[in-house]
Order: sequence, then C-alpha cells, then structure tokens
Amino acid sequence: MDTINIEIRKPNRIKELLHNFHDRLEDTLFSIIQRLPERLIPHCLIEWMEQYLNKRIFQLQQETIKQNWKNIYLQKAVTEIHNKQQDAKEAPSDN
Repeated sequence: MDTINIEIRKPNRIKELLHNFHDRLEDTLFSIIQRLPERLIPHCLIEWMEQYLNKRIFQLQQETIKQNWKNIYLQKAVTEIHNKQQDAKEAPSDN
C-alpha cells in the first residue's frame, strides 16, 4: 500500500499577488494582440495566444464543474429541509 504525505501550508501572499499580476498581464496582452490585424502578429504570439486560450478554457471548465457540484449540494440541502418540514407538518401534534 502506498502512503501519501500531505502537508498543509499557509498561502504565500506574495506568490498569490504575483500570480494575479501575471494573469492580469496575460489578459491585457491578449486583449491588445487580439485587436491587431492577423498579418501583423508574429507566429510565436499566435502560438502563445493558442496556449493562453487553452489555459483559460480549462480554467472555465474547472470552474463550471465546481459550480455544478456546489449546485447539486445546495439542491440536496434544500430537498432535505423541505422533507423535514413536510415530515413536521404530517406528524400528529401532541396537544
């Protein structure tokens, strides 16, 4: 049997800040390049744009999956609450 060692660390705020800055810089660069005529864009930038789009599509797919799971969880919670309320209404009162 294989064991997995998991270590929980505090988030590195500087690393997160740099990551966010990098993401915004990529977004801005993509926006600028997208407005250029295609014949003026070098091949290396077109390849970068393709990688950028693939990365963003993957992130959106992951976010969609997370939202679907959250939705399922919330739907289940609402159903359980509704069922409990129905059970309380149907149960005879002790008065």
